[in-house]
Amino acid sequence: MGMARAHYDLHGMRMTVASPSQSLLDVIDILLGAYAEVPGHPDGFSVSLDYGQIPTETDPELLDFWKGALPDGTRMICRSGLKRRQVEMPGHVRADIDLAAGVARFVVNPNIKTGLLETCFLPLLCDCLGQAGHYVIHAASLFVQVEGQRRALIVSGMSGAGKTTLALALAGTGLGMLADDMTLYQAAAANRPGQIWGIRTRCKVHKRTLELLPWLRDLPAGGASLNGEQLLDSRSLKPATTGLTAAPGMILFLNPRNTEAHRIEPVDKLTAITRLTRENIRATDPRREAAAGRAFEALTELVRSSRIFQASLCPRLEELPERLASLWS
Repeated sequence: MGMARAHYDLHGMRMTVASPSQSLLDVIDILLGAYAEVPGHPDGFSVSLDYGQIPTETDPELLDFWKGALPDGTRMICRSGLKRRQVEMPGHVRADIDLAAGVARFVVNPNIKTGLLETCFLPLLCDCLGQAGHYVIHAASLFVQVEGQRRALIVSGMSGAGKTTLALALAGTGLGMLADDMTLYQAAAANRPGQIWGIRTRCKVHKRTLELLPWLRDLPAGGASLNGEQLLDSRSLKPATTGLTAAPGMILFLNPRNTEAHRIEPVDKLTAITRLTRENIRATDPRREAAAGRAFEALTELVRSSRIFQASLCPRLEELPERLASLWS
């Protein structure tokens, strides 16, 4: 059987994904299809996907840096070494990644749930983007027009803080949604300032959010419900934002919610750097290579370029756009 290939260009980070199975390619294309490009660039990262028996042996030079269970109970193990990674969901999928050579190989159980392959692919994507100077921020992001320029609004907070609900509520009022959970900061270079962009993925929306924002029911379903949450395909939100970037603008940290009124107050830069670092930088290389240091520098640069606030929000989200608008001036 011949190999089918798909080519992507994510703001200069090129990747080719090859597989004898179109169904496996389709899983990745749901995630990256908005960045598809016409083949013709031999450079870039090469990824192969194929069905097969999941290997059980591990390289002793790779050390566990994270392992745990996903919300559906599936185990996940991430291992790291010098320029090499291994991401595994035992019995489901394993990825062996050589960052120095620019290649990755995924072995997939034929009975895998497609969402697990996507989840396993994301750590590879983060590493590749990081090598190209794009740093992933675990945050939602939108953009607004301020004095004729697109400015980014980054909504940061721990899982369950309400990032998705707030981002969707603001998107429903006309703001452009860049990302639900996978925001990227492209560090400044000699010929350009830093830029924010995002990858839209499937949003996990709680039933209470659907009650609060009933228009979300018109979005295409992104998969079966899980633990009371519905997966929705945020790529259909308007306006389309593929390829768009925005200048740093505002970072809004979400604190625990309240039932009375929106409480928004400034945050000092040092506190902001500490919070972003705690939630986003992972020392994945046991030999202390410079990746974590570069990510810290990028986040520091982002904070310096942004207005910083923290908020405890109440359920009256319809009042929030006006409150946020007043913070830009």
